[in-house]
Amino acid sequence: MAEKALEVALVAERLADQTALLLDINPAGKVPMLVDNPTDTEGQDILVSGPFAIMIYLEETLPTRPLLGTTSPDRAHIITSCTEMLVGLFYEVVLPLLEQKVYRRLLRQGPPDTHVLRQVAQRLHTHLTKIEWRIVQQGCLVGETLTAADF
Repeated sequence: MAEKALEVALVAERLADQTALLLDINPAGKVPMLVDNPTDTEGQDILVSGPFAIMIYLEETLPTRPLLGTTSPDRAHIITSCTEMLVGLFYEVVLPLLEQKVYRRLLRQGPPDTHVLRQVAQRLHTHLTKIEWRIVQQGCLVGETLTAADF
């Protein structure tokens, strides 16, 4: 939000204790959420849920300081990079780590497989090395200016 010079009121929500306010705003109880009350909607709140939806909404309503590029090819490249990073980290690092450290314990399948944990550590190292290389070479993850991929 600061990148868009937007003043916001942040509200922390514990997903385990979903409040009535959270469920009134978003019955699915998903976060993050953005509640916008633009002057041109006659007091009608606009509710946006999910990181990508919020990012696109802010890009379209606050076009200054673009974080998704200024051309369609730039935008496609930035969104592809964001998706690849998130999906890659989730399936190659987060999910196997959860399976080994949490699910195996909950399902009483014994201790984590140390071989798998070493593979996960290597994959994380590979992802972080790639991120570091991009930042050193370009100054940012995608190109030379700050974009959504850097968040």
